[in-house]
Amino acid sequence: MNYQMLSVKQRVLLVFLFIVAVIWQNTLIHKIAINGIVPDLLAYFVVFTALYMRPIPAMAVGAGIGLIEGLFIGKYIGLFLLAKAAMALMASYIGSKFYKENYLLPMIAVFLASLGSGFVYILFSYLVGLNLPFLYSFFCIVLPRSIYIAIPAPLIFLFVYLVFVQPTHNQF
Repeated sequence: MNYQMLSVKQRVLLVFLFIVAVIWQNTLIHKIAINGIVPDLLAYFVVFTALYMRPIPAMAVGAGIGLIEGLFIGKYIGLFLLAKAAMALMASYIGSKFYKENYLLPMIAVFLASLGSGFVYILFSYLVGLNLPFLYSFFCIVLPRSIYIAIPAPLIFLFVYLVFVQPTHNQF
């Protein structure tokens, strides 16, 4: 997915999907929480865009999405910005090393990027005075959440791939 090559229709769809993800993340997604663990729709957006970008632009996209998420939640805006930027950096690195059309790649990328993001969030939470217990937060929140959002990643990636990646005529 080369963003310079996206059609106007695809760019509008991308913006629309982002707006829907932000709205659902802050309203409806809490209905499918398991033991208080809520999936992160914006993580999919960050990872799937970062897989096809270089590290610096990917971090900028991740930071922008983290900023918007922080503005919606209204507290600790910088934590979301740093966490999503770290998530994008990891996904961009993974995307540069592996074949992007592999269906396991999104699951692995979402899982690892979510772990990294959670780690960064916990680490920087000490700077704002949250004092989250590290081991509990990592093993009881970050790890289950990473698993929870990684499981449907291949299906979501398939949708993204079919909509945004232009198939060539020589694929078959």
